[in-house]
Amino acid sequence: MDASVVYGLDLPDAPKAPDVPKPNTGPRNRPSDESETSYTDPFKTYLHQWVEWDNQVIDHFEARCGIYAIRASETQWHLSGDGRREYLTCWLQDFDVLRTWYNAHKVHGQRVAEYKEHLARMSLGESEGRK
Repeated sequence: MDASVVYGLDLPDAPKAPDVPKPNTGPRNRPSDESETSYTDPFKTYLHQWVEWDNQVIDHFEARCGIYAIRASETQWHLSGDGRREYLTCWLQDFDVLRTWYNAHKVHGQRVAEYKEHLARMSLGESEGRK
């Protein structure tokens, strides 16, 4: 079970990229212009949603830094009693956020690579169509 479930951190799910359209079979081997816009427009929306989600993760760590800065004035707050429990809870939450962020970034990188391949295929199809 994730630390976020146990310790009550509510990080939204990372956005999901739209599926890449399958290329048409034939001499041009590229999606139609209609299928092109039905992919690129949602992908642009996905990129916007991705930046917003990524910023939420960054905001989490900025808030955590603020909490630690306030706590730093309390000598060794994290070594006993409630302070130790709070520190452990925060550490587990942060570890969970980092793991979620890392896994989401791997998927995001794959989807961006697919998008770049799609754009290259579209450009290649256009140049072949002009010959």
